[in-house]
Amino acid sequence: MTTMVAHNLVGSVVYAAKETASAPRPPTGVQVHSQGNDRYLVVILPASHPADTYNQQPYIDTYVYSITPSTSYCTSTKLAVQYNSSEFGTEYQRAFVGFHLSSIPSDAIIDSAIFYAYLYDAWGSDPVHIGLRRVTANWNCPLYWPGPKSVPTTSRSIGTKVGWYSWDVTALVANYWKGKNFGQNPNYGFELRGPETGGVKYYHYRYFRSKNASSGRPFLVVQYHLPATDTPTPTRTPTDTPTATPTHTPTGTPTSTSTSTPSRTPTRTPTLTSTHTPTQTPTGTSTLTLTPTHTPTRTPTRTPTPTRTPTKTLTPTSTSTPLALRIVAGPRVSEITATSAVITWTTNIPADSVVRYGRRSVLFTDQVGDAGHVTEHRLVLSGLVASTTYRYRVESTDAAERHVTSRSGYFKTAAKLDNQAPVISQLRFVRLPTEAEYYLIEVDASDEDGIERVDFYIDDQLIGSDHSGGDEASMLLAPAAMGFSRVEFFRRHRLRARAVDHHAAAGEASSLFVPPDEDPLIDMWIIAPAPDHTIYIDGGIAPPGTALDVEVYAAERGWHCGSSGFLDPPPGVPPQPPRSCIETTDPVDRVEFYIDGVLVHTSYPSSSSDYGHEYFWNVSGMPTGTYTIRAVAYASDGSRAEDSRTVRIERGEYGLEVRRMVTRIDNYFRVALWMTNTGTIDIQLDTVEDNLVGFQAVGRDGYNYVLTSDYNDITGRCDVTL
Repeated sequence: MTTMVAHNLVGSVVYAAKETASAPRPPTGVQVHSQGNDRYLVVILPASHPADTYNQQPYIDTYVYSITPSTSYCTSTKLAVQYNSSEFGTEYQRAFVGFHLSSIPSDAIIDSAIFYAYLYDAWGSDPVHIGLRRVTANWNCPLYWPGPKSVPTTSRSIGTKVGWYSWDVTALVANYWKGKNFGQNPNYGFELRGPETGGVKYYHYRYFRSKNASSGRPFLVVQYHLPATDTPTPTRTPTDTPTATPTHTPTGTPTSTSTSTPSRTPTRTPTLTSTHTPTQTPTGTSTLTLTPTHTPTRTPTRTPTPTRTPTKTLTPTSTSTPLALRIVAGPRVSEITATSAVITWTTNIPADSVVRYGRRSVLFTDQVGDAGHVTEHRLVLSGLVASTTYRYRVESTDAAERHVTSRSGYFKTAAKLDNQAPVISQLRFVRLPTEAEYYLIEVDASDEDGIERVDFYIDDQLIGSDHSGGDEASMLLAPAAMGFSRVEFFRRHRLRARAVDHHAAAGEASSLFVPPDEDPLIDMWIIAPAPDHTIYIDGGIAPPGTALDVEVYAAERGWHCGSSGFLDPPPGVPPQPPRSCIETTDPVDRVEFYIDGVLVHTSYPSSSSDYGHEYFWNVSGMPTGTYTIRAVAYASDGSRAEDSRTVRIERGEYGLEVRRMVTRIDNYFRVALWMTNTGTIDIQLDTVEDNLVGFQAVGRDGYNYVLTSDYNDITGRCDVTL
């Protein structure tokens, strides 16, 4: 029967145990230290978890709304992104999110970082590109419109289907955020923003769950590893307890001693008292260490005679703190083949050998071990997959059940020998159903040992690679991202795909293609005059001063692409082929105005944000008839778009409608007159005459008229003139 009492120590749970029978062998991870008299100290070691994955919800998130610029939405359950128009004007909503990432070591190597958000409501443009933008200024709650400044980084298309969506933020975590909490420069989080120009065809809203929602909260998953180093487990250096010096002690005096002392005279010797001193080792495991403390005890010695007889005492044995088990060299990987590898390491104390390994970044799926206690450890991993990255960790446990674990390491198996090249076929070039010029290049590729990558070329220029390793490879092509002008792109090209297997054998296929020419992305229309506008004149010729204002909106939609997925690559990152583009709105080169086919005016933008163009058409002297106004907008590459209006000049007709209403008020009558122009040309009202019989008009001038009256006493008639 065992009695245990628990005590809490840092990182450990310790039990004081009394055994009435022989103690069973403790399980792995438990240390048992005998204290004599059937008493033991039991130390349960804390589990060791490699910090290779970060999976957290946001520290802060909110959104801002242009219609309510003084309202903060930090407690909302949604993250809103919107571009729309309503009775309040154009509406914009932007979402902001921030994470604490100080738990990721600053020297960590980021393998991947993915941000996930749950879309629960959507409307409008389908799909729409929602950009994830790096915020460059500090912010906090409450937050108000328009929010902090940000720069574009990456984007993805999001439809209206409810569900989880993700953005790749590996470069952001690696270059800006790792090792820093939110608010520590430059970790200021990111912004979600959709297109905010382009008119009705780009109107949208996308509502995602926030961290305040009851479910579907956003989260960030970062997988990383630390640089491989030979890091021995640090331990406290054992120190020897000072040794008592041998002395001749006269009989009859107190004697200080640590052990039973043989003597001719019966002597009661003092006992060495051990005190329990908790010692925390730097490995994170708290262990109870028995440190003898030399405590002299004065005890009278019984002697039959008062004779002073020198008694020689034995020297107490020097006792040191037990050495901690640690890895003093390795682990190292060697003899790597396509299907095997050898893991070696060295410990300071003989111990068993275990290697845990697998192809996943979080879990170890396999392990090998050797129960023999050695200091030089060597285990062979077999049955591995060729050209595959493995994660591993070594562990050892000695006879005293002391345990040590290494950090995770990585290695990649060698490629399998192969002389057969991949087979590649069915090269396809597909125009995606988007307004912007996006194309999908697809190809079928197969190999008995698998495809490592497929490279795509246009006119022998590498434009991208697919590393998915499946039987079908593809890549998205945005001509603007490659620097093509419309003139350069819409002509014949040679498209080539090259498949490479894990043994560097390659196969390829190519074809010629001509992209179908498309209209440029120019937004333009005539704002004024309205369709079928008519100018009415008094006579057959428009009088002097007759004019018509013609207004046009014209903008060119283009693409701004950055290197390394950024518009502002961080220091030390070399330029790479563009991987991320954002939509931009730019002024057109010019707008030309034509009247019946005759060029009458050319308008040029006055700034980089000038999209309005105007022409003041002097119609004076123009005869009646039908005229055509045509506006032509020219893009920077020479492409064009146009709009037109028909305007008629007609002889107008006069028309006047008069209504009269008489209302009695107490002892007088009020007469109200209404004059309405029912014609098509303007008229000028000079005089209004009315008359009364038996009544006398009360003179009263109005805001824009003067009243006079003439009453005849004989006839009782009153003539009124306005």
